[in-house]
Amino acid sequence: MPITFIFAGFLLLGIILAVPLIPLSIVLFIIKKKKTALVIFMIPVGLLVIYVGMNLLLFGLIWVHDFKMNMQPTRIFNSMFGFEPGEQTEVLEAYVENGLDYETTLIKFRTTKDTIDKIIHDRFNTIPLETFKKKYSSNSHDLPGRVRAWFTPSSEKPNLFYLAEPFNNLFGNVNEAILCYNEETGIAYFHWIGLD
Repeated sequence: MPITFIFAGFLLLGIILAVPLIPLSIVLFIIKKKKTALVIFMIPVGLLVIYVGMNLLLFGLIWVHDFKMNMQPTRIFNSMFGFEPGEQTEVLEAYVENGLDYETTLIKFRTTKDTIDKIIHDRFNTIPLETFKKKYSSNSHDLPGRVRAWFTPSSEKPNLFYLAEPFNNLFGNVNEAILCYNEETGIAYFHWIGLD
């Protein structure tokens, strides 16, 4: 992700400049050129402060975003599928987690086959159960325990399985979503992961 490279650039530049400039500023301070010493000292320190400050700000904004989204499961559904869940759709659980270069979303919902058809239209392909299990097991090991407690597709015995690869255009390296649905109970599980 470009922002990661920008942060790394500030850190690297700060470290590179600190090596010659901090000793130089100490020498200038000793020979009574305090203002010049302070300016020279502040260049690498300022870059390092910007690096730390930008990281703290960004991680704070990400945390606030995730917290707000996780309080609004219907909004998560809308942001993933591009439409509001109708009267026949109930979002049971949802979870979003963001990082600097990744994002994951999980949704458990009850709906009709018509809504599933609307979700998978032009984006998902039907896959066998074995492929679904492989994709799910490779992407679910880092989930928090509270999410694993409700994200249990196998317990619902789904009979329809789908894969979208890529799911959207937000990430380049990994960008896949799996969806399973039990036609009898109407329970669906959706898991998307994006990684740069």
